[in-house]
Amino acid sequence: MFVNGEFFRSLLEGLWTVLFSRAMMSCALPPVHRESALPPSRTRGEASLINHIDADLAVREKLSGMMRELGLGRTATRNVPPTKDEGAAPPLGFVGAGVPVPVVHEASGLSSLVSMLAVLACSPRGAVITIEEPEIHLDPAAQARLMGILVKQATEEDKQIIFTTHSDHLLYPLLAYVAKDECPITGRDVAMHYFNTDESGNLAGAERLDINEHGQIPGGLRGFWYADGRAISEILG
Repeated sequence: MFVNGEFFRSLLEGLWTVLFSRAMMSCALPPVHRESALPPSRTRGEASLINHIDADLAVREKLSGMMRELGLGRTATRNVPPTKDEGAAPPLGFVGAGVPVPVVHEASGLSSLVSMLAVLACSPRGAVITIEEPEIHLDPAAQARLMGILVKQATEEDKQIIFTTHSDHLLYPLLAYVAKDECPITGRDVAMHYFNTDESGNLAGAERLDINEHGQIPGGLRGFWYADGRAISEILG
């Protein structure tokens, strides 16, 4: 597998990346590009994702199901019929209050969320998915539900999901899943690293946190409750 870069080629082919800045700005691409889900160009990648979802009913229904799990009540739909012009393809829309709206005309929060869920829906079984801060634009309850989606993707579709986060609303639900007897994920399936910075804000090191079978971490998640604890202490006097 290591001959002529074959290992790295196979690794990159299975890697799907969700960027931090992920608001969709493109509507569609000509049908000739539909087979390429994530080409090098980011703009073309957005449009290709939309076309991929638009052309595949199973993927579209999967994306809609994820959005309903997050409590958004939206359903993906093709709101513009295909034309005979090869230079045009139907944009993806979402039915919210009964009216389909193209994703590029939605608020940036929903657009960014669609971009992330689209990668989860389109990526094949066994894919490696990297996500920078999945929590952006989501309230705490939605973040917890999103972790349920990520756990389901990892356990039911054998995907490896790597993400960075500043949110305890994502991490504590993950630890709760580890603690559940009926959940197939265990502490051995989760690798959690805490990145330390010095007084100047520069990276000082990374520490692997141990997670036991009860979803507990010795010493807890340092730094995550500090601001909340201090604010609550001031409120209570």
